[in-house]
Amino acid sequence: MVHCGLLLSLFTGCSVPFRGDKTIQEPIPPSHVQIEEKVLELAIDNLGLPDGNGMEVQFDVTGNDQASVLLSICALEYLLRNGYHVVEKGTSVPKITFTVDSLQLTLTPEHSRKKGKQIFRDAFAQIGAALFEIDGTRHVYKGYGTFKDAFTFQMIDSLDRFDPYVDESFSNDRFTKRLKPILIGVTMTVLAWMLYSYRG
Repeated sequence: MVHCGLLLSLFTGCSVPFRGDKTIQEPIPPSHVQIEEKVLELAIDNLGLPDGNGMEVQFDVTGNDQASVLLSICALEYLLRNGYHVVEKGTSVPKITFTVDSLQLTLTPEHSRKKGKQIFRDAFAQIGAALFEIDGTRHVYKGYGTFKDAFTFQMIDSLDRFDPYVDESFSNDRFTKRLKPILIGVTMTVLAWMLYSYRG
């Protein structure tokens, strides 16, 4: 019983620094997929493709990963919205092929006394497009899209932590650095008491 009381006191003491955190009511931030769609849309807008003006085209996206699927949806919407008439593959008309060159979301934690722990999210997309004319002429375009937002650390669990395009850069998290020695100390203390109890 004495051992349990000491361990309980130790855990309670270690938990004191975290009691200052207040529950923050805020909207759930956009999902990573929503942000990926956004930067892909921005990249398409920045390609510099000419207006369709009723031009018939075939449409294709290289790749079959999540980024390519998202680009396929965004690119088709862009073409239809900008005056292109998309026809079936194999038709003797110009063809536009889109490619995802890069897609990445970086999560970086920061801590301040005023705002507490926050996660800053930086998203970047780079895409390419090639317009193949019937006579074999090819026009190449490049587009970039960026987006930044931030949310409280508590909201991180509401997002998909296993998104393939997310890089969680938590190596410089000062909060984590402060927490690690405490966890090591607790672990060592528990192991020491267990060994002492076993010998007793």
